[in-house]
Amino acid sequence: MAGQIGAVVLGLGALTLAPPARGQFLLVPVTGHGAAMIAVAAGHGARLVGLGPLPASIVVEGDRDRLAAPLRAEGVLMLAAPATGCRTTPESRA
Repeated sequence: MAGQIGAVVLGLGALTLAPPARGQFLLVPVTGHGAAMIAVAAGHGARLVGLGPLPASIVVEGDRDRLAAPLRAEGVLMLAAPATGCRTTPESRA
């Protein structure tokens, strides 16, 4: 029973972090410092929204299918960006 509950909790957590097809994403550099992360995201149609809650992380808005492979190649993890916990720039709140 405890194993089933654990699997459900893990599955719900994964769904919460899974990026939507289109919208805001939290980009977290996993390998290196992610210096090229912004350029790669912008080059594939993403718009910078602001800083993320983790060191060196950012929040962008764009299309998951256009961003996933290029960001993965740069060692960047793409997660859903929940409204709470993600800092934004003053321009993004307008």
